[in-house]
Amino acid sequence: MWGTMKHDSLWRGTLIVAFAIGAGWIGYMGWPLNGLITRAAEQSNSPNSSAAPAVVQDLNCPGNDKHALMCRLVNEYRAKHGLKPVQLDGSVTREAQYWSDQLNRQNACWFLYHDSNYHARMRARFPGRRFRENAACSGSTGGGAKLILHIWIDSSGHRENILTPEWKTIGVGVTQNIWVIDFTN
Repeated sequence: MWGTMKHDSLWRGTLIVAFAIGAGWIGYMGWPLNGLITRAAEQSNSPNSSAAPAVVQDLNCPGNDKHALMCRLVNEYRAKHGLKPVQLDGSVTREAQYWSDQLNRQNACWFLYHDSNYHARMRARFPGRRFRENAACSGSTGGGAKLILHIWIDSSGHRENILTPEWKTIGVGVTQNIWVIDFTN
């Protein structure tokens, strides 16, 4: 009996240590299976560490927030397809942010839909311009801009919106895990 209890106790201890190491790894590196969540670069306070990598500057997507990051990712994807970059626009971002906020207030992550007043609202704000919208939610994965971009790329209609050559400006709205992009010409 003592041998069994000792073996069970050792097994439980080993399992707890393995679980703690795995949880620590996932917390540090992100969930390994989806490969889309990446760890942000961290700057060490150590005197012999090298400087943190500089943020890629894109004059079309100024800033270091989530809006600018998504704009840069969209421009990188467009460049791979020979398209000109879009510029992050404050007025268009306010419209995208409005809808992201509305979806979040309605807890709409699992049943996203487009605003029935979208076309009327956008025509009133941007007369004479064309526009399209992408909306997505990362759910409980905690994924950020890269995950959402991949979700859109995997959808033919959303990918077409990203790769429409005539777009000149982009607005990005993000509230928690709900992302909205509005494209305009």
